Amino acid sequence: MNKKTIFGILAIFVLMVSSSAVYAFGPRSSGDYGTEARTALDNEDFEEWKEIISSELTEDNFEMALKRHTHREEVRGNRGAVTVAIESEDYDAYVEAIQNCERMQGVSKENFDILIEAHQAMESGDHETARGLRESIGVINRYKNQGSGRGFWK
Repeated sequence: MNKKTIFGILAIFVLMVSSSAVYAFGPRSSGDYGTEARTALDNEDFEEWKEIISSELTEDNFEMALKRHTHREEVRGNRGAVTVAIESEDYDAYVEAIQNCERMQGVSKENFDILIEAHQAMESGDHETARGLRESIGVINRYKNQGSGRGFWK
């Protein structure tokens, strides 16, 4: 390989790592990083942006991003099983499906019917009723404005 090819590959790698850092540590990160990075982008200042991004590439931030990613994948994997359990009104299947879903843990056998009612309200487009029912049993949407799922996930 000649020097130009090696340099090109290295440049692409740096760009990929930087882009990943923006996604992984964007507005969800702590401190003023998000604001500083946005300001650098607004000013079209590549060097400042690169310095900010690089300062966030730490092992601790990687561990936090990995934890978020793993949790997100677990929730996605369980979503279908949770929906089937609610639609079939099977509390035992529901309990099995939510083992890794912290925000759904507040549902007990006694208030499972309310969750079913909330799901049915969402399915029929009555978002306010569904939200009120979920809140009444302690199931809140901690992830507001993220995604556009169906049923109780919305």
